[in-house]
Amino acid sequence: MPTMTVAGHQYRLDPRGVEVALQGELPEPLYEHFVVINGRRWPPKQVLALVTGLDRADFTTHQARRALTRLGFPAGRVQAPGDVTRRRPHPLHERPLLPTQPRTRCPWQRHCVLSLGCGWRYAVMTS
Repeated sequence: MPTMTVAGHQYRLDPRGVEVALQGELPEPLYEHFVVINGRRWPPKQVLALVTGLDRADFTTHQARRALTRLGFPAGRVQAPGDVTRRRPHPLHERPLLPTQPRTRCPWQRHCVLSLGCGWRYAVMTS
């Protein structure tokens, strides 16, 4: 039974103990990383929190993933966007914020309409 240190505490974990701790629980939605236990994909932090009783803020996803892969559970990353429920990023983070070249001119030729790349446009006075 391997001894692991997580968040400054030592734990003796074994694969069977992890499987037993997850009985009756449902996996939460996946965001990026997962481990496969009993044929189901689980968020690593959820599993390690259930097994150790630690608060999820006490360790990182990578620490949880490393501990669980040392026990022999396969791990992976979600790659297909439609594969799982994901957090929707803020619209301003999806596209660059830098203005592009002027696309259209107003009828008065006094200002240009610039596109910010995020769907917003603004007018700039020109001489």
